[in-house]
Amino acid sequence: MIKTFKLDGKEYSVDILSESGKSLVSGLQEIETEIKEKTNLIAIFNKAKNAYIAEIKSEILSQKAGL
Repeated sequence: MIKTFKLDGKEYSVDILSESGKSLVSGLQEIETEIKEKTNLIAIFNKAKNAYIAEIKSEILSQKAGL
């Protein structure tokens, strides 16, 4: 577990928290990790989406050119 955490731009020691508070900080960390993972996944999906769009446009241009 972390020794410090930031809240509203200020850094705090987890030692000042009760066990319940420490559990909340741990839960917050897990959520932040999940958000980062999902954000990265969205970026990957957007790249794939853009590749599909580029392929579709290429297909349309090929059809117009009679290739």
